[in-house]
Amino acid sequence: MKINACLNKTMNTRVQWLPEQAFVLLSNSEWNQYTFQIEVPETTCPYLEISIRLVRNGEVRVKDIQLEEGTVATAWKDPDTKEALKNAGLHIDLEKFIATTDNFVIRNSKGEENLLVDEHGMVNAKLIKARTLETLNQGRGSVRAENGVLEVLNPQGKVNIRFGLVNGLVVLAYYDNSGKLLYTLGPDGMSARDITEEKFLEKSFAEINPTIYPVAKMEDIVSNGSLMRALFARKGSHTGNALRDVILYQYTAGRVGNEVVRGLWADTPSQALGANGRYFPRIGNVASTPYARGFFAEESYAMELIGAVPQDYSRYERYYAVKVNFNQGSFKRRILVLLDGLPATVEVYSNTIY
Repeated sequence: MKINACLNKTMNTRVQWLPEQAFVLLSNSEWNQYTFQIEVPETTCPYLEISIRLVRNGEVRVKDIQLEEGTVATAWKDPDTKEALKNAGLHIDLEKFIATTDNFVIRNSKGEENLLVDEHGMVNAKLIKARTLETLNQGRGSVRAENGVLEVLNPQGKVNIRFGLVNGLVVLAYYDNSGKLLYTLGPDGMSARDITEEKFLEKSFAEINPTIYPVAKMEDIVSNGSLMRALFARKGSHTGNALRDVILYQYTAGRVGNEVVRGLWADTPSQALGANGRYFPRIGNVASTPYARGFFAEESYAMELIGAVPQDYSRYERYYAVKVNFNQGSFKRRILVLLDGLPATVEVYSNTIY
């Protein structure tokens, strides 16, 4: 019987055959143990192929194969790795990995202990990196760390203390139980007014649907009787799809005193200043998020006696078939005009006659 071994680059790609081993069969029809050594040279091949062949005709059956490193063969061991790991306290399945021990330790290649979990669940590690760290709120509040900011929350989940970077400065801020800012402590001292927080203010509007009414200027609205009737239809009733409910977000730049500063949504002060007061269709970086564009009616309107011609009426009064009598009761609705995110407002009036 002869044994051949080969170093393989892949399961089927042979690279180097090793010296052949020869054995004389000890007996027929009995199980016998054979041990042989293979000297493996320095190699990057990850596979070792073993083949057995007979010099003459016959049949050889092989079982309980064991490959081990060293010069002394040991007794055969159960190759059921999963069961062996389980016996050692390690259980592996498709969904989770369970280690049963009172002290779980991870060492690096230098033998240094980088992580320890003890029997009480205490974690001892050199460094833990995470996007967000948060404790459980068990009725006594919680602590959350995210984006360089540490927050202490009350049992109702409202922030009471926030510490970290605000508009590029390290600030300690205190809030009441409703989340209202009380005061801040920063490089310029204690104040409740020195810092204006960068934010997006969410507002609801009724957008004039451009596919139904392709409005390019205010005259296109006030000269269109059908659209004007849609604007002053019963509240909550939008005829067809002439008006569609949308949410816009108005950006407020962060400030320290009178100085505009960069923030979470603006990479530079100039970006923050350029976007200040503008409307966006969604929250995002002000340099890469497009501005909101179009004509948007405010959600609510009410009847009132105007008493005098409003200043903005002169912009388009020639487009009314009959001028509005402002000494009579009239509904007015404010239209937000957004060409590049900056708002301009004009009011339209319900008692216009066409």
